[in-house]
Amino acid sequence: MVRAISLLESSHCHEQQPLRQSPHYRNSTEPPLVTAIISVYNAERFMRGRLENLVEQTLFAQGLLELIIIDSNSPQNELVSIQPFLTAYPENIRYLRTERRETVYAAWNRGISMARGRYVINANTDDRFCANALELLSRYLDADPSLDAVYGDWLVTNIENDRFNYDAHQFHFRYPPFYPPLLLYYQISSHAVMLRRSVFDKIGMYQSDLKVAGDRELMLRFASAGLKAKRVAATLGLYLEHAVSVEHAEKSGKEELIALRNQYTSPERLARLYGRSVPVQQEELAQLYVETGALGFQFYRWGDHWVSDLDFAEAMFLQALVWDPSNALAHQNLGIIKSIRCGEHTGARFWAGIARGVLPPLVSVIVPTRNRPDMLREAIGSILHQSISSLEVVVVNDGGDDLTALLESLHDDRIVHLRLPERRERSAARNAGIRAARGQYIAYLDDDDLYYQNHLATVIGFMEQQGVPAAYSDAYRARQQSLDGNYVTIERNVIYADEFDRETLLCENYIPILCMVHKRSCLETAGMFDESLWTHEDWDLWIRIARHYPIKRVPRITCEYRIRDDLTNTSTRHKADMVATRKKLYRRYRHELRNPSESLSKQQGGLFNQLVSMYQTLEQQLASSGWPVEEMPSEPFLARLFVETAASRQQLLSAWWWHRAHSCVKLADRLYCLEQAIAADTENAAATLERAQLLCQSASDHCACEAALRALLELNPLDRSAAGVLLALQNRTM
Repeated sequence: MVRAISLLESSHCHEQQPLRQSPHYRNSTEPPLVTAIISVYNAERFMRGRLENLVEQTLFAQGLLELIIIDSNSPQNELVSIQPFLTAYPENIRYLRTERRETVYAAWNRGISMARGRYVINANTDDRFCANALELLSRYLDADPSLDAVYGDWLVTNIENDRFNYDAHQFHFRYPPFYPPLLLYYQISSHAVMLRRSVFDKIGMYQSDLKVAGDRELMLRFASAGLKAKRVAATLGLYLEHAVSVEHAEKSGKEELIALRNQYTSPERLARLYGRSVPVQQEELAQLYVETGALGFQFYRWGDHWVSDLDFAEAMFLQALVWDPSNALAHQNLGIIKSIRCGEHTGARFWAGIARGVLPPLVSVIVPTRNRPDMLREAIGSILHQSISSLEVVVVNDGGDDLTALLESLHDDRIVHLRLPERRERSAARNAGIRAARGQYIAYLDDDDLYYQNHLATVIGFMEQQGVPAAYSDAYRARQQSLDGNYVTIERNVIYADEFDRETLLCENYIPILCMVHKRSCLETAGMFDESLWTHEDWDLWIRIARHYPIKRVPRITCEYRIRDDLTNTSTRHKADMVATRKKLYRRYRHELRNPSESLSKQQGGLFNQLVSMYQTLEQQLASSGWPVEEMPSEPFLARLFVETAASRQQLLSAWWWHRAHSCVKLADRLYCLEQAIAADTENAAATLERAQLLCQSASDHCACEAALRALLELNPLDRSAAGVLLALQNRTM
């Protein structure tokens, strides 16, 4: 028997100060979008904090969140905390007390029956949501009508009524993408999944006689019915782990789990969890049992500890042998379980190899590397510590020294190691990594760069929210110097922070490779990295992806790429090749320009800046080479520099003349060296710019100055300063 009670009827009520309505609250006449159900029993110490947290939700402020409180005849005085909220928000909060205690799932069923919201979610009294959690989840359901449920990640605490301060006692718990067979091991859709209200019309309500496993039982029915759930890559709230919760206090939980497993590992039910039609062949059915067993090793991490269930895994392998007595994987795994129990084998690497074929990661990060072990260790560490745990790191050793010992020392089975027998450069190395990758999303990190902790979660979460197959974030450029054998960052700044525009992309490479994440499926249409390109291979791929798919920018700094003053960056050493590939890409995609007159000028400006950068680097290399500045370089010396820089003989000679000009004291000598530099290579933008500046500063020969400015503007028509000076000179001579 249940009755809704008036606040004045309750013997639990005590006098309390009235609650003031939030100034942001809007009493909407629209029906609520979301209904949050709060089941109450022995929760007096949590009640006020729970309700404060819910009325602070962004959806509540919009009048789109309904709260239904089901008091299962609690012996405590929760109503004294509930009453002020009922008074302040009578249209959005409803309260019902039962005359006898019921299970939490019976209470949820009552709340669902009363719910007016399109979506429903339970809100445990001892948990706390982030302020926008319910709005975020509802947006995903709004955006994708094919979705029936969404869930996200949680912070875990052991302190009651804790707050989101990310102290050492809190740790992230990352849920996997929705993979129904994992429900046989744990509640993968979290303890607070948001469901469409219509789901209960399709599959029925929670099984109310269960005390602990009712939410898992519902999701097993959900999956068996072919309904679709999705994990949102975001931290939604704060979960309290304590010994007196229903999950830990009820002794019936183990028996309920055993009953569920017996029910859903029957051949027909198990096949449905894998999305297979029934009946299936005996060999195929045996393989399903093997795959289910393979999930039982280290299926999640709780704080610092991995959780396994070898007993259930063993039962699944034995069941596989019932259907296929010759199944080799089942026999092998049973042997591994025996050796693990005897302490003879950790099982981690072997088992990970089996599980790798069962549950693919959400994202694969491709890391090409060659002989930079210390930097590589730091780069990989930044990936392994991502807030997303469903990932793999595909390390591609591009013909360098053996990395086996280094990678094994990291003790993480998410690392995949590929070793190319000879150096094939970055494009080929990345393509090899992509071919080995299993993730739905592909990301990239060079071995000398870093991800910040939330990089992948931020970009992938944005992609899923916006429904785009490719997105990029912003990054810091970190300038480093060598100090006592170590690199020290002396400056960080943001160079690129541009919204996506395909016309601009055809003119300039403004998306650093570590910022980009795209779906693997993009490569099926756009193709892989062009292995004929040593540099700008990422730019070329972005252009091809943008032909077919929308790309969006995430306006968040989530990573950093590093440049070092000692020229050890790959892109720094290959500046001459960057000039050549820029020209090649401009020619390759010229026909795709929508506004050729303006964009061609932008391309000339981009090439000019690339040429200046190349000559600055070549001069730096000449200065550090030890070759006398007053002596013309020898052919063997030029040949050695060609190998190091990929610059042509004429470019190297031009760079030497420009370098020599900086040692001249007299203006005439300096101008002579600059003219020789330009004669050796008319594209020496640095020498052309400097010569124009010197001639205009001397003001002794207006004609020479005007000619120098015209030469400069031929290389860079976007140089407004040069154009302004030229116009002033022309007006003066008229």
